[in-house]
Amino acid sequence: MKEEINLLPPAFQKLRRRRIYLVRIGELMRRIDFVIILIGIVFVALYGALFSLQANLERKLAAAGTTEQSTEERVRSVNELLTAVHSRTVPVLPWMPGVGQIIQLLPPSIVLTELRLDEVKNVLTIQGIFSDRQAIVKFEQEVAALPWVEKVEAPLRNFATGEKTEFTFTVTRKIKKP
Repeated sequence: MKEEINLLPPAFQKLRRRRIYLVRIGELMRRIDFVIILIGIVFVALYGALFSLQANLERKLAAAGTTEQSTEERVRSVNELLTAVHSRTVPVLPWMPGVGQIIQLLPPSIVLTELRLDEVKNVLTIQGIFSDRQAIVKFEQEVAALPWVEKVEAPLRNFATGEKTEFTFTVTRKIKKP
């Protein structure tokens, strides 16, 4: 300490020195408190970051597990769909080339709106719209002339005239005898 001019009595001088020491110790304690608080803040920040990383890792692991599950579910649903398509198309396969031939015979003035297959009756129903009466008559004759067609039924209303007139044909397939 510097030598000071001290006009205080000796008893008070001693108290003053104690007070200066206590003030300095108090400042030191505040600095130590600041360092402890700073260390605590750093600790809380690191703990928060660790907790966040752990939660993120757990979410990713859980998502990976559900991804495997959802992938298995997708594969299962695709397999079910393929089985359903296969079971529906196997009986229809004899009709497939014939349907292609019918579509190739379509003139531009005829628009198909529906093709319906009745496997039990062995009948294909063709519905659509036409704008040219001669084209629909020719189309019916060409379908009837196909080698696999047994008969074509066309209601009389198919031969009405007018723009965008609807038609319906019922095509019966020849049954092959073994």
